[in-house]
Amino acid sequence: DALARFQDTFGLSWNDALSRNLVCNARDAMQRLNLSVQEMDDKWSPLKIGNGKVKLGGGFYAGLIDELYVINGFYLAMRNVYTTPGRSVTWYALEWAASDLSWAEFRQRLVGDTDPAHAEDASLRGAIHRSWRELGLDDEPDTGHNAVHASASPFESLVERCNWLGRRAEGDPFGQEILARGVSPATLRHWTSDPVVEHQGV
Repeated sequence: DALARFQDTFGLSWNDALSRNLVCNARDAMQRLNLSVQEMDDKWSPLKIGNGKVKLGGGFYAGLIDELYVINGFYLAMRNVYTTPGRSVTWYALEWAASDLSWAEFRQRLVGDTDPAHAEDASLRGAIHRSWRELGLDDEPDTGHNAVHASASPFESLVERCNWLGRRAEGDPFGQEILARGVSPATLRHWTSDPVVEHQGV
């Protein structure tokens, strides 16, 4: 499981790391280590799964940076790609029959591995990784900047459309499909909200 992977990678248990105040997110790590966004990214990018970095869950990574176990250290640099003036994001809405292609196959075969260097050649990430210079990209795609994003599931795609495009879940085709299955509008709104989580501790 995730906690075992953490200990196998770092030789320290998750609970010990927490108790020693060694686990933090990217922003807190930048403050504690006095790093800029670029400096944090420069330290995070060379880390590899099993060698300084571990995947704890979907979109949830821990990396060892200067004695701190940083959660998703790539995030702020990745966010800058989308929020820097003059930058833009192009999005596409795709539709296909589930009987023709499962969501897992779509992500693996069409989009490609999260690490473009390991993506299938015929996938989008594989093709972009192979030809990034010819495509005019500034840097070689990596796990943090992998050229293409695809939602982890149909439901996550609904949530992302609501967050990024200002959609209402009830007006979205997939949201309407959920409502047609008997889920109440209030429940659907709750499911697609970004809850504020409060907890004590590190």
